[in-house]
Amino acid sequence: MEKAEAWYRERYDQLFPSHARLFPGVKSLLTSLRRAGYLLAAASNKLRPYSQAILAHLGIDTLLQVVVCQDDVGGRLKPDPAMLLAIMERLEQSPPATLYVGDTVIDIEAGRRAQIDTVVVLTGSEHKEALQAASPAAILPSVVELPRYLHSLS
Repeated sequence: MEKAEAWYRERYDQLFPSHARLFPGVKSLLTSLRRAGYLLAAASNKLRPYSQAILAHLGIDTLLQVVVCQDDVGGRLKPDPAMLLAIMERLEQSPPATLYVGDTVIDIEAGRRAQIDTVVVLTGSEHKEALQAASPAAILPSVVELPRYLHSLS
């Protein structure tokens, strides 16, 4: 079993970052949000080395002011709010000034536990009905709809 696990980890390390893909419009969205003065961060249940490799491969690592991973918060995974709380602390922001964007029920619960409004997008693997049942602040068809949502808040 140890050999199989070692083989899996080696293959994962080699292949995973190169298989990650951004949804259309995400990089330009992050670029325009950053230019507009928004503080951008990522909370990842992955370990930091994997998260950093993926973000760098996607070319968005430099657009994020903060990245918090499970190993930054003692291995606590979402829906534990530790990563979101750490992000707010590092960016010196409060829950009312923060919006969390995710695509799972776990993201909605993490946001709720951190007292952050959470918007989910339908580009993940969860069904709309499951997301609706978890009561996010909003459900968007795609993350590229985020600017319109942000505009509706002002």
